[in-house]
Amino acid sequence: IPPGVAALRGGSVHKGAEMNFEQKILSKIDLPKKDIVDRAIAEFEGRMKIEGLFLDPIAEARGKAIVIGEEKDTTVRLAGLFSDEVAPVYQPTAVEEKITIELPNSPRDLLGILDLTATLVADPARGEGLIDYKTGKKTKSQSEFDTSSQLTLYDLAYRAKRGKAPDFIQVEQLVDLKVPKRVTNKTTRSAADFKAAIARVNAMIG
Repeated sequence: IPPGVAALRGGSVHKGAEMNFEQKILSKIDLPKKDIVDRAIAEFEGRMKIEGLFLDPIAEARGKAIVIGEEKDTTVRLAGLFSDEVAPVYQPTAVEEKITIELPNSPRDLLGILDLTATLVADPARGEGLIDYKTGKKTKSQSEFDTSSQLTLYDLAYRAKRGKAPDFIQVEQLVDLKVPKRVTNKTTRSAADFKAAIARVNAMIG
């Protein structure tokens, strides 16, 4: 099934962020805004060419060319917002890090791919944090991140690899409103969160 417009847009902005942070590990300098935006658009066009694009009936009625044009414009705006407001905040330590969690007595293991681990440029003494980014047309609520199974499993993966909890967890929302805005949500995880997530995983495997 081809990706929908939200997945295509989000993955494209994500790819621009990934390119920037991968080189920043050593350079400690962000790429020019144009380079980040161009990489996001190249990803948008490349994925659409290879995978296609799924449109719901409403989008189909508006016209594929119109929808694609709008989503490319949105990708440009959100990649630009990332460059202006998110990239300068973090000094990355790992990007798209793959971590396997071995599950005893299970036919399967869990694979987590962490968007970003980083320190804060303005406060490196705070330690290494776990950062995830989201794009969308609406601002997600704090409760969505406080109860997110995805973030719980990311936290577990981080602990499995490093033997300790992340010093902080933050989600960077890039929201395409009339004036695009960045929203930062901070969250934490407890033993109860891990217990619930593991029960869910066991239920899926079982």
